Amino acid sequence: MRSVWRAVLVTLAVLLGLFGASSWPTGAAGYSDRLVQAADGSLSAVRTMDIAAGADTLTPYRWVLVDGARTDVATSLHDVAQEEAPDAASAGARDELLALLDEAARLLTDPDPIAAHRDQWRDLGDRLAAFVEAHR
Repeated sequence: MRSVWRAVLVTLAVLLGLFGASSWPTGAAGYSDRLVQAADGSLSAVRTMDIAAGADTLTPYRWVLVDGARTDVATSLHDVAQEEAPDAASAGARDELLALLDEAARLLTDPDPIAAHRDQWRDLGDRLAAFVEAHR
């Protein structure tokens, strides 16, 4: 019986350690890594929109691409807004990224964002890529 309780206590200690490590606030470097991950996710979506704008894709496939891009950008926005910036420099980087993500979300609200914003996807992708490189 004693060994069962010991196993339960060890398991609880491990779970609490894992939970604590994932819920503790991160420093500036960890926060920057999270911003880069969010920017990377949206960068992929924006680059996909740019490539699709230059290709003759079938309409049903276009909607799958748009739906995926909307999900990726919404996830990035959620991830960035979820955690408070640890310092002023991190807050500045967050605000810069939020402006880019907001632009992507705004472009994706169009009924056919691939065609409607054909000329804007590449520029937005380049700015997201510059953000990733600057903060990596």
